[in-house]
Amino acid sequence: MSNMLTNKYSLTKEALEKLKLELEDLKIKRKEAIERIKVAKGYGDLSENSEYSEARETQGLIESRVGELEEIIRNAKVIQVSNHTTKIVILGSMVDLEPVIAGEGSSKTWQLVTSVEANPTEGKISQDSPVGKTLVNKQTGALITIKTPKKDVQYKIVRIY
Repeated sequence: MSNMLTNKYSLTKEALEKLKLELEDLKIKRKEAIERIKVAKGYGDLSENSEYSEARETQGLIESRVGELEEIIRNAKVIQVSNHTTKIVILGSMVDLEPVIAGEGSSKTWQLVTSVEANPTEGKISQDSPVGKTLVNKQTGALITIKTPKKDVQYKIVRIY
């Protein structure tokens, strides 16, 4: 295994702490799942024991996520998201966008984050996404095009912070 390349995960300090908390929580849930399996085994015939099957499935999902989180945490590289000295979009930047043609789209505020932290419903888009790649290294006033299901909409970067 020593010759295998390890993945590096760039994360903000806050994102890393959030993942550590999730891991702690899952380790508690793992113990509960193991206990459920022991109880379900006591119900007899495992081939027709839905409680046992469900408990095993839950444990498998927990184990999978625990392994994933341990990998990310072990290989995490904490990044600083200070953007006070630059006027370009970088990882961690907040970006306000306005449609160039009024009514063609809505104003947007996004934060550029790593793929591990991305959550579009919270306004966090991955630097590796098509829109994220378009925003990187752009300055205030720059125009970008965002593809929508109906048509391409042009936006102007009105603020980077």
